Amino acid sequence: SEMTDLSASVQFVSDKIDASNKLMEQITLQFAELKKENELLKTKNESLTKEVLDLRDRMRNLEQYTRVNNVEVSGLPSTREESVKDLVKDVGAAIGVQVQDSDVTIAHRVPSYGL
Repeated sequence: SEMTDLSASVQFVSDKIDASNKLMEQITLQFAELKKENELLKTKNESLTKEVLDLRDRMRNLEQYTRVNNVEVSGLPSTREESVKDLVKDVGAAIGVQVQDSDVTIAHRVPSYGL
């Protein structure tokens, strides 16, 4: 009776310790998996960050390349029905350069944004 109660109590505590140990093993395994996943995500994040920086550089280089044939003229007053292509030809003539229509791919005004 007292011995049986003590034995039952010891068994109960032993069962609880076993359950706690199993739970601890599961938590340890989950932690290891999460740690591994975190390392993979860190590596992927570093790779994607590098890729973004590389793509940003490529984009800047391409933007600069697309401007390789650009000429910017500022200070020309705007008129109602102007032809910007004709303005380009007039500026060319003013500096002694003959500009043909075929020399101009596109001509347009750029918004000033109040500067």
